[in-house]
Amino acid sequence: MYRLFALAILLAGEVIGKEKCRIGDDCASCIIAQEGDKCTEETTSESLYCDPKTKKADLHENAFLICNLVKNKLERKICGNGQYFIDGKCRTGHIRYKRQGIAGSGRV
Repeated sequence: MYRLFALAILLAGEVIGKEKCRIGDDCASCIIAQEGDKCTEETTSESLYCDPKTKKADLHENAFLICNLVKNKLERKICGNGQYFIDGKCRTGHIRYKRQGIAGSGRV
């Protein structure tokens, strides 16, 4: 009985110890958030999946996960036709922002 309890704690620690996946991470070394997972705070994040060919985390470009605080569960939402989830919002096309700052004596 003691060994079974120790094994359960060991397995739980392994799952808890894993970080959330990012694009390109090895699927076995991280956790991919999925629709139906529990959540407790208002969040919006990219919808990732494990590519079966490469075994790496990849991105659903037109979908995202949002926390439904009433149900305390993540829900998957799809952006409109021709839109992509970029920087926390559904946007039309692949928008690339130009960075603006001051470097040295002029603007960059």
